[in-house]
Amino acid sequence: MMHFSYHLSEPCTNNEAEYEALITGLELAILMEIKEIKIFGDSQLVINQVARTYKVLNPNLLRYHQYTLHLLEQIPTATLYRVPRGSNFAADALAKLAKEFACPEEDSIPIEIQGRKALSLIDLEHIGKTPLQILSASSTADEEGDWR
Repeated sequence: MMHFSYHLSEPCTNNEAEYEALITGLELAILMEIKEIKIFGDSQLVINQVARTYKVLNPNLLRYHQYTLHLLEQIPTATLYRVPRGSNFAADALAKLAKEFACPEEDSIPIEIQGRKALSLIDLEHIGKTPLQILSASSTADEEGDWR
């Protein structure tokens, strides 16, 4: 099990944050070329939407849902597990860590803090492209708009 904590750099709803956490984990798993993954989540809505038990009625969550399914297609074996909110101690601890960042010096551990923009800024036309292709496309676009 990998423990990973981060904070979002933009405001979002609880459900968007749950999708962001899932997406971040899936992107990391894909970069690490993980072929089998067990996903534990305490968001009844997100787990059931991804499992296609619930429909996605909120248009703001539709992009998250589509991108999540796209990422899941890239992992040969992915299993979703719903964990009751009060029983998800690891996630609760990581959430508190990300929120507080308070630790006595003698108990300190190295923490890499990474910001992440909300998915609403991700262009879904990039689905199917590799991360390198997406970065190359945005570098070219930046160069074309260069004022120098």
